[in-house]
Amino acid sequence: MIFNVSGRLPGTNEIIEAAKLCKRNYKEYAVMKDTYTDMVAWLAKKLPKYKSVNLTITWYEPNEKRDSDNIIGGQKFLIDGLVRAGTIRIEVEVVAV
Repeated sequence: MIFNVSGRLPGTNEIIEAAKLCKRNYKEYAVMKDTYTDMVAWLAKKLPKYKSVNLTITWYEPNEKRDSDNIIGGQKFLIDGLVRAGTIRIEVEVVAV
């Protein structure tokens, strides 16, 4: 199945900048996270529910101004939106060492 999100998700640099602003009592990151997570969740609401998935995320950028390690910062909002929509579940197993 292919799931497309039109537009541009924030990159790592934008996420870091928004998080820095939070230290000055602004809620920039929280607003950014809710906005993009909700957008993805809304788009994913009609997708089937999956018990397990392998994700392949392909990014299309209009130019080469953002490098790949900056672009992938937006995958946080993508995955959180899929979880919020109920399309996928994230299960974490904690192992004590």
